[in-house]
Amino acid sequence: MNIFISILIILNFSYADYAGGYSGSSMRFGSSAREISLSNSLVSVSNPGFNAFVNPALVSLTKGTQIGSSLFLLSNNKNLQAFSFSRELPPSAGAGISFFRAGVNDIIGISSSEQNLGDLGYSDGFAMLSFGLRFGSYFSTGLNVKALFQRFKISDNEKYSAQGIALDLGFYSSPINNLDLGLKIENLNGKYNWNQNISEGSQDYEEKIPLRGLLGASYSLSNALIFILQHEIIFISSFNSNRSSMAMEYTLNYDTPILLRFGLKQNQWAIIENDKLNFPFTLSSGIGFSRLNFMNKLQLNIDYAFQYTNLGFNNYFSISTQL
Repeated sequence: MNIFISILIILNFSYADYAGGYSGSSMRFGSSAREISLSNSLVSVSNPGFNAFVNPALVSLTKGTQIGSSLFLLSNNKNLQAFSFSRELPPSAGAGISFFRAGVNDIIGISSSEQNLGDLGYSDGFAMLSFGLRFGSYFSTGLNVKALFQRFKISDNEKYSAQGIALDLGFYSSPINNLDLGLKIENLNGKYNWNQNISEGSQDYEEKIPLRGLLGASYSLSNALIFILQHEIIFISSFNSNRSSMAMEYTLNYDTPILLRFGLKQNQWAIIENDKLNFPFTLSSGIGFSRLNFMNKLQLNIDYAFQYTNLGFNNYFSISTQL
């Protein structure tokens, strides 16, 4: 197994590059603090309360009722909110409903003639229905159906919006003890439809969201340590963009388990004018507190992640519970 993991590491980081700036980028950010601290590498790892965001096939693993909520307060007036409700459907299925919104507010707009346009704003989000089904003990599949919403505020008097729809397919397998595999195909037929009267010559416009594939593996080295690998491909018309990540999670078994997390995600492979980063990866880390008693009725999981980028220091908070 050590040879298998070594080969995966070499392949992941040797054949990787990355491209950003395409439609739907905010939806690729992450939905929970645990996911962020583990470098968005959870396609093969159950994340109770947020499984619908990670991989719809994992919704089939829901026990009872699970609820997850996140609030991210980011640098440069960015913010993100996520909420998910999922429920077990005996004997071998699960379903959920989720909401996601990311945006930026209070950006001062100034025209080329130095005229104040007011506060600029942007938001991008979706409402999602999820369904997962288990086939025996070794294989699960799932589907997300997303209704997309996007809104731009150019000035106090100019506001534009778009709607769309997208589908996600997910697969999950645990072929042998301690090894889990995950696959997600994201934004099948994903697109935004714009119909705005910006000028007399304006026409309807359709903005397609690139298809995204996620393939990952996780291995439990012990009851306390999980090692995770993931590779991401964004299928763009002119080329395919690839990015890899790896992460570890270690559990300190106290009365209240404490989970220490560390992640490493590829940051830059597209080199412009020989401007190459000395360390082309983004580091992330975080901590989680599991099974915290609340009013002697609920057991809460509270997660925190932090990450430093060239845009500043970001804090991420999530809470989840199982009823």
